[in-house]
Amino acid sequence: MRRDSLLRTIACGSLGLALGVMASGADEGLRPKAEYPALSPDGTRLAYVSNVGGKRNLWISDGDGANAEPLLSWPSDNTEPAWAPDGTRIVFSSDRDSAKHNIWTVDADGGNPVQLTSDDAEHQHPRYSPQGTSILYLSNSSGKNELWLMRSDGSQQRAVGLIGIRVSDPAWSPEGQAIVYVGCRRGGACNLFRINADGSGGQQITGGSFQDWNPDWGAPGILFASDRSNTQGLWMVQPDGSGLQPVTTPEGAADLDPRWGSGTMFVFSRSGQSAGDAASDIWSASSVGASPRRVTKLLVDTTSPVIVPIVAGTPGGDAWYVSDVTITWQVADPESGIASATGCDPVTLSSDTSGVDITCSAKNGAGLTASATVTIRVDRTPPVITGMPEAGCTLWPPNHESRQMIASATAADALSGVSQFEVVGTSSQPQDPNDPDIVITGDGIGPRNVSVRAARLGEDPAGRIYRIVATASDVAGNSSSATSVCVVPHDQRP
Repeated sequence: MRRDSLLRTIACGSLGLALGVMASGADEGLRPKAEYPALSPDGTRLAYVSNVGGKRNLWISDGDGANAEPLLSWPSDNTEPAWAPDGTRIVFSSDRDSAKHNIWTVDADGGNPVQLTSDDAEHQHPRYSPQGTSILYLSNSSGKNELWLMRSDGSQQRAVGLIGIRVSDPAWSPEGQAIVYVGCRRGGACNLFRINADGSGGQQITGGSFQDWNPDWGAPGILFASDRSNTQGLWMVQPDGSGLQPVTTPEGAADLDPRWGSGTMFVFSRSGQSAGDAASDIWSASSVGASPRRVTKLLVDTTSPVIVPIVAGTPGGDAWYVSDVTITWQVADPESGIASATGCDPVTLSSDTSGVDITCSAKNGAGLTASATVTIRVDRTPPVITGMPEAGCTLWPPNHESRQMIASATAADALSGVSQFEVVGTSSQPQDPNDPDIVITGDGIGPRNVSVRAARLGEDPAGRIYRIVATASDVAGNSSSATSVCVVPHDQRP
């Protein structure tokens, strides 16, 4: 077990477990965490580690905790961020592409990741020097945990002296000439020690049978986490061991990971809040003695995002649309918010389609996912009527005896299909109802055969005019019609 995991289990009981916001909120071991805070040199941005989404990953927000978002989306364990003095890069520990943790750096916007260590060892707790030229870290490359230094580009890796006790949690002095670290006796206490960056001048800062961890050396003094006074709170001590004083004394909680910001401000993580809260959140205080305030507030989220499609268009029959269709999405998660969304941009369909699936997928801040699919069918084209009499249709001679078939009308629709088809005929002259001049056969949406008699009344100089009208509708609701005229002339003389 890594030292930091052991400490958090000791300090927080079941809250030491890290993963699984997706499970029941009643299981405190599966509540989300925010830990390892680090303020940018100008105090405007806050980097920290959260297991929201399942894996520990680097997050970044405004200095007050607003506008939080993942800095990395790697499927690895990414932890222990620290800023470069100019605020452009962040150094951290990650097991990306490795069974062990290595030291990486990345731009403050998450770009240009660079791996600095690559041997088969654990490399943890990196810190930029105040000048930004070196990186201090913890490594067991020699077979035991030791303090190591390297250039900020990863070159010239070397151990800092030989220290006879187990060491952890190194941090620089403000001027970059000395290092504070945790030294532990096997099976016993862990206290703070200091050593010069060249390996000389080692001395003990704190004593007693306590668990002193997470030191950070700033101008006001050295902040650290400790179980002194029977609470897991924050303490401050001067580099020479004087001025030891409590900073926070939380009841029913544990304060860890203190880190100085600019001036007297500092941030830390607090664990062990009420069951409805995160396993740990980031807190800050303007100075030693000031009341701390919560910066982040991670909530237990056991529900997936809610995705609702909004379809704008003219609806037709049987779930068809008869116009352009625009699909937009309402994507929301009232608890942990939306971390990412795919396929959720507005889409406009301006062509007919027998069916197209549009899918929106989203992930919330807890790593829970949801998808919604809407199938859109568009038919803006009316049925096509064919087989009607041609223009200028003329029936001759008017023999009054037989009927001639002048049409075999059909209706077709390639998308939604024909739902109704009717053909009717009228005559400009009276018909015998018992022996009609117009006969139309066929029914339903099938073809219609139209036959008429070549007959007319002799006294009408216009002759007989037959008007044939076909109408059709498709399932979507589009309609069409076709009209043809056939004439039995009075005579054929010029």
